[in-house]
Amino acid sequence: MPVAGSATVWPNMNRMNREQFFANIAPLDEERLRKALWNLYWRGTAKMRERIEAELDPDPRPQRRDPKADHVDPDAVLAEVREFVALARSGAYMAGDRACVAEGTVAVAVHVPTAGRERAGRSA
Repeated sequence: MPVAGSATVWPNMNRMNREQFFANIAPLDEERLRKALWNLYWRGTAKMRERIEAELDPDPRPQRRDPKADHVDPDAVLAEVREFVALARSGAYMAGDRACVAEGTVAVAVHVPTAGRERAGRSA
């Protein structure tokens, strides 16, 4: 929703359709097409560059990820969530209890004093 007094920028809805676009680029020679593509690549957003690079990729097959690599064991996730909830309810994360640090990881628990929140609440 636009804010009163601010300039709203709307996307340009006067885009060419596919047939109009191809009709406009038909008279261009290869050098002008290369220049136009280079300008899009060089001045465009990162997303634009990625799309152009994908079109220039000699391997047209999409890169597929191994579906087995994405498999998550639901029982293991449930166990981790239950452990987290138990630690959170016991106050381990707020008090800096070492029980919340898993083996091989580093965690920093920060205690936030309630007095600061009370003062902030009174001034509001």
